[in-house]
Amino acid sequence: MSLTPPVAPDAPPFEKQQRRKVWQAVLLQDTFLTVLLSLPPSATHTDVSVDDLVEDDSSIASDDPTDTAYIRGSWTLANLVQETICSPRSLDIPICTTARHKSKLVADFRAVYRSFPDVFRSWDPDALALLAQSNKRVVRQTLFLSSNYFHNLMLVHASESGDVPVNVRGTLEAAHDAITAFFVLFALFEAEARVWWVFNHRAFLEALCIGNVLREVAREEGGAEGMGKDPLFVRARGDIREFFFSSFFSHFLFHSSLFPFLHSSLSSLPSSFRGQGCLTADALSLSLSLLFFFSHPFSVLKII
Repeated sequence: MSLTPPVAPDAPPFEKQQRRKVWQAVLLQDTFLTVLLSLPPSATHTDVSVDDLVEDDSSIASDDPTDTAYIRGSWTLANLVQETICSPRSLDIPICTTARHKSKLVADFRAVYRSFPDVFRSWDPDALALLAQSNKRVVRQTLFLSSNYFHNLMLVHASESGDVPVNVRGTLEAAHDAITAFFVLFALFEAEARVWWVFNHRAFLEALCIGNVLREVAREEGGAEGMGKDPLFVRARGDIREFFFSSFFSHFLFHSSLFPFLHSSLSSLPSSFRGQGCLTADALSLSLSLLFFFSHPFSVLKII
């Protein structure tokens, strides 16, 4: 593929750009799937730089500036995620070894986020709903980039080792932003959202991470009572409930004919685990864990 710069020096501009885009696509797929599966990344050693992808003004190779910005943003994020999350997790070593290391890593992620154009950072559900009427492509790009970024920031905050505890509030904040991207995607493009497995799976892991954090906090002395008074924890419970009972749960029941054991197992759960009422942290976590187990009986994923 002539991946070492310059890319195919004798090729026309259009071919050079296409080669870079193919490599970028391979890099992104490899990186963000290995995050979900906790597998070693394959596309870790390359001479191709994000800076090699530039806009070309020639008539055949010209690109939409927003498309180029999206590719560059995703590429930059993938490079950071491969080095700091994929590789350590695949080797079963901590993402952050010291508190200082964790602070630096969070700062690195925030620096990448600041490098994204405003169109990918300054959004809310109502603004995206309005934009979707005229430019669905940019809305999808915004949601995919936001989901990827905040999911991985969540993993950093939720990482723990020896003297490095979980940043509970940081984890819940990042998880909320990540899963909100899924909710907006589902609201605006439901038919498409149902078949984008990676986005669905990422949202599921976010819900499970939130459930695990709530469960641990609830086990602390006075934790359960304090959770009911803290808006952050109330919102976190709402995120799980919205994900579990609206989109993901109904989607699984729709396909329950493919997994009769899933349907029967869910039906056998006590009503407190299935109802729309107030759920305990343990109930939320157990319900999500059962869904994960029965829908991925042969998967080996490391949930924080």
